[in-house]
Amino acid sequence: MLFARASRSFARALSSTPRLTKIVATIGPASEQAEPLGRCLVAGINVMRVNFSHATVDEFHLRRTNLRAAAGGELVPIMLDTKGPEIRMGGLAVCKEGGRKAKITLTAGAEVRR
Repeated sequence: MLFARASRSFARALSSTPRLTKIVATIGPASEQAEPLGRCLVAGINVMRVNFSHATVDEFHLRRTNLRAAAGGELVPIMLDTKGPEIRMGGLAVCKEGGRKAKITLTAGAEVRR
């Protein structure tokens, strides 16, 4: 019983104290419908993040529409993580002997051969 009273008073103290952090939630297929987004808002997210490395523009519009419905008129910021330059390297073996450091120099336009 004492624990329950302490928990309630702690919750009240938290709700009256402004947060100094923001909670950013990446929204994907599992949470893009209005009902799960509503649960995320109740749980305390401040910003919805959409990762454009995996999401399409149509998926973004669906998530934005559902977020607005779940928020019930409250404004919730949306962060767009756009796909930036990608550097992918494959087929390169770096062998280190005896724990020594290795220096690798990459030059624009150079070919990498196996």
